[in-house]
Amino acid sequence: MSRLPIKPGVFVQNIRIQPQSIEGVSTSTAAFLGETQTGPVAPTLVTSFAEYQKLFGSYFGESKYLPYAVEGFFGNGGKRCYVCTVNDGDYAGALAKLEALDASIIYAPNAQATSGLAALLISHCERLRNRFAILDSIKGQDPSSVTKPGDSSFAALYYPWIYVKETGTGRLCLVPIGGHAAGIYARTDVEVGVHKAPASQLVNGAVDLELQMKSHQQDSLITQGINTVRNFAGRGLLLWGARTLSSDQEWKYVNVRRLLIYLEQSIKKGTSWVTFEPNNASTWLK
Repeated sequence: MSRLPIKPGVFVQNIRIQPQSIEGVSTSTAAFLGETQTGPVAPTLVTSFAEYQKLFGSYFGESKYLPYAVEGFFGNGGKRCYVCTVNDGDYAGALAKLEALDASIIYAPNAQATSGLAALLISHCERLRNRFAILDSIKGQDPSSVTKPGDSSFAALYYPWIYVKETGTGRLCLVPIGGHAAGIYARTDVEVGVHKAPASQLVNGAVDLELQMKSHQQDSLITQGINTVRNFAGRGLLLWGARTLSSDQEWKYVNVRRLLIYLEQSIKKGTSWVTFEPNNASTWLK
């Protein structure tokens, strides 16, 4: 610390500021991409399904799954998500808008039904290394035909689709599971921590499965790195399995990859102050 006179009676005092301790980054903010009924084009932060409905509209078609995904996210413990409207199928443009935002979970409902989209989501997460993609199986698949859309530790796949009831109408609708899974990720992060596997968790809002599987079919899918929703008597529908799409045994679990994302990003953000400091003993000590 030093005091420099700039004119009689006036001093500038230089104070050496010690760096702050490293704080953990958020891991539970999601980003949803897809068609909306109305609303802004720019990614917009929403904190409830009611706010989503106010800004983007509500249910608007049997093949328009984004409202159900956002509702499932908040219904399963999610607190914050960005909604990015996709116009004319321009998912690449939508993802570019999300790059600078603090989203750590990326989801586009029914991505495998759009050619190249699953690969685009995976590539986005692998390149940025600060987020994780959730993917759905294809509607109507039987357990023996479910395949992984890639080999990556930055994404996970869930099977099968689920039935939910529309708020207000009570109409039964078949929807992909990913938005509900994203909410369970967020809920697990808040209640326990990102190191905890988001598995064996009740899927709130799910009333039935598209297809009832036998135990050996579920076990086979899990072994292949495909996560399932299982119906347990007396326990309800549970998200089961926490495997990534990676064939590398060191990266086969969702919580391992997401924990490393959390640590890398926390350290990167917490040590950004050192970028232009002199490379000397004083900086090393700090």
